[in-house]
Amino acid sequence: MASKFPAKLGACIDLAYETRGKRLEKQKVYEDEIAEMKRAEDAIEEHIIKTFGKVEIEGAKGTYVSASISRVIYPEVKDWNKVYAWVKKTGAFEIFEKRIARGAFKERVEKGETVPGVESYEKMSLSLTKIKK
Repeated sequence: MASKFPAKLGACIDLAYETRGKRLEKQKVYEDEIAEMKRAEDAIEEHIIKTFGKVEIEGAKGTYVSASISRVIYPEVKDWNKVYAWVKKTGAFEIFEKRIARGAFKERVEKGETVPGVESYEKMSLSLTKIKK
């Protein structure tokens, strides 16, 4: 990638927008292809898992690859109030992922509140919007 940019700032802004547009066009093509490949992959995996279940096995192998069933348990909260009460009672805060929600934090900062133990930083990014003629 060349690092030579137009001398005028306006031309540089236009170039940034055009470059982003070209990237997004290519990205869309690849995203569609990747999504289709992922759907095919998921269908094959689902078929293999169902076949394992039908013949009551936990694994098998092909010429180059072996496959086995792995099981992972995922939580699905049905009642947050019960979860919060349990955490408060037991002190089991490790059940939560450790990050602060940006939206809720921003609201508090805008109201002048501080959240103890949390510092903030500002990340700058460039917003590009095409001007309608």
